[in-house]
Amino acid sequence: MSKVVIDIGYRKYIVNADEAIKMAAMLSTAEMYETKYTKDSTVMHFIYPQDDMRWHMDIMPDSIYRMAKLAGKPTQE
Repeated sequence: MSKVVIDIGYRKYIVNADEAIKMAAMLSTAEMYETKYTKDSTVMHFIYPQDDMRWHMDIMPDSIYRMAKLAGKPTQE
C-alpha cells in the first residue's frame, strides 16, 4: 500500500494513503487556535479560520519506505 509523509510543524509522520486522505479532509476544515499572554499576565484565546496551510503531504514510493524502515531510528551524534 502507498505511504504518505505528513509534515506538520517540525515533525513528519508516515501513514497509509487512505489514512492521509482522512487526515487531509480533517485538517482542511480545522480552525486555528492560539493563546497569547498580555503585559498584565492575562491569557487571551483566539480561534480563527486558516489563512494558510501549515501542513504538507508527499507520497513516498514503496522502495524508499522499505529502505528507510530497515534503517530504523537515526543515532544521535
